Amino acid sequence: MPVVDSAAIIGGGIMGRGIGQTLLQNGYSVTIRDIDEDILAETKEKMINGSYGLKRAVDSGYLTESEMEDALDRLTLTTDLEETVDGADFVLEAVTEDLNLKGQVFQEIDEVTDDIPIFTNTSGFSITGLSNVVEDSSRVAGTHFFSPVPVMNLVEIIRAPATDDEVIELAESIVDDVGKQGVTITDDPHHYGFIVNRCWAAMREEARKVVREGIATEEQVNIALREGRNLPVGPLEGPGLGEEWD
Repeated sequence: MPVVDSAAIIGGGIMGRGIGQTLLQNGYSVTIRDIDEDILAETKEKMINGSYGLKRAVDSGYLTESEMEDALDRLTLTTDLEETVDGADFVLEAVTEDLNLKGQVFQEIDEVTDDIPIFTNTSGFSITGLSNVVEDSSRVAGTHFFSPVPVMNLVEIIRAPATDDEVIELAESIVDDVGKQGVTITDDPHHYGFIVNRCWAAMREEARKVVREGIATEEQVNIALREGRNLPVGPLEGPGLGEEWD
């Protein structure tokens, strides 16, 4: 497999900046595109000074000051889509979890790229559906990182029926390269969510049922699941389906 070290990320929000930071910390050159300079300024600020930003990595001993500066030297922020994808080895879409918006962004990416892989960080939209927006759907796969990306270990890698084997192999290689645990699965276009969010949604619904039936309070359910199953948060606290930690 050829050397891959240049990433184009579309979307500079919570997930885009988290994925971008993770790639930067592992030697990649990263260009992040968003629609507004103010958003991009916040992207860089949070990437450096956020709760899980580069300065915290330095303070915690994971990076040196010089490594942080080197990482920032490999970061480009722009509102220009063509500049973003120029020279990139792959594109990773990380815009808001809105199907119409993602479809529009995929069309825009398709117009300015030819054959490089396109990954989507959707929490659960059908990869099959999104890949149908692209002329060559074989270059599309899902790479669902979890928030906060710099500290969460899992990435769900999702294959649609048309996805090329080499695209999946590249996704697996990138995930391994940045020190994450990848789980490669098959897309199910009939359900929102892959493994984690589908199971989490089912548990949350059962937890709500327990509360509705008067068996326990929300607080008791959360305590029981935290203490009984060692969950970091209970099912009725924390993000819901498709939501991310800030």
